[in-house]
This record gives sequence, C-alpha cells and structure tokens, in this order.
Amino acid sequence: MTVVSAIRTSSIYNGGRAIFSRRVFLRIVAGAGVCGLSLILAGKTVLHNDPAAENNQTIKDFLDILIPEDGSPSASQLGIDKIVIDEINRNKDLLELTGKFFVWLEAASKKAFGTGRFSRLNDSQRQQIVAEAAESAEGTVPRTFFYVILRGAFYHYYANPLSWKYLSYNGPPQPVGFPDQAEPPRLS
Repeated sequence: MTVVSAIRTSSIYNGGRAIFSRRVFLRIVAGAGVCGLSLILAGKTVLHNDPAAENNQTIKDFLDILIPEDGSPSASQLGIDKIVIDEINRNKDLLELTGKFFVWLEAASKKAFGTGRFSRLNDSQRQQIVAEAAESAEGTVPRTFFYVILRGAFYHYYANPLSWKYLSYNGPPQPVGFPDQAEPPRLS
C-alpha cells in the first residue's frame, strides 16, 4: 500500500485536501452515541407519565379498597395487584373489560368528586366509587369488572400462605394429613 492510498483510506479528499478524516468521523460517532444515550435516559425519566403505570396504580388502589390493611396485609402488600395485572394483560377479554371499566371509573370519579383520577381520591371517596360499581345493574361494565376482580383478588389473597396466619389457619392438611385422626376429638 502506498502512502497516498493509505492517506486516502483514512480521510475523504476534496481536490487533494482532506475534509473528513477518521478522527472527525470518530468524534461524530461518539457525539451521536452520547446524544442517543441522553435521549434514551430522558425517555426513561418520563415513564412516570406512562398510562400503563397509572393504570397499574389504579388497579392497586382498587384492590386495596377490596382488601384493605386491617390487622392483616392489604392486597397490594401481598403482591395481589401484580398477579391481577398480569392476568388482565394475558386475557384479551379481561383487558377489554378493564379498558371499558377505566372509562366508567374516570367518569364516575369526575362526576362525584371533580377529578377523573381514581388514584387521586382519598380512601373514603374510593370506597364510594367501588360501592357504586358493586351496586350497578347486573351485566353492566362496572358490576362485571367489580365481581371478576373481587373473585380473582380473593382467590389469590387467600391462596397466599402469608394471609393464613391472620386467619388462624395452619395450612392445608396434606401432605401431613390428620395424624391424630384415630384419637378422640380435643377441645381447642
């Protein structure tokens, strides 16, 4: 390789004069990388405005009204909100029902309290909205959503061994069974 060909491969010439060298190219690439990284990081900091995050908070708040902390953990303290959200996301029909319910929830919250954000309401106001959903006419979106979510929340909450100690329940009899079954019953 001649000196001239080596120079020409390391820079772009315009009439014998280099206008774009490897060094300039690397500066541009590095600068683009930094700009790209800053845009990515800026996008991640805006995630608190993500509608999905707000919807997840609404589900969490809704579940904590159904199963509040009252000497025993609330639904969200046992992670039931994450399980229910996962079920909603995996079930197309439930996802559609949830979307319709959120429209109703926003309208009901706005009508009753002037804000369409269920999560911005206090617990007493949330209880009123949840009671309204439960008392809605049979087959309506709010009532259907209420009972579907209530059943799922209770199922997952009481299936969680962490909730059992608050019920004075020691767990299922199997696999140990009833070792004292041959003895007469005792008074507890």
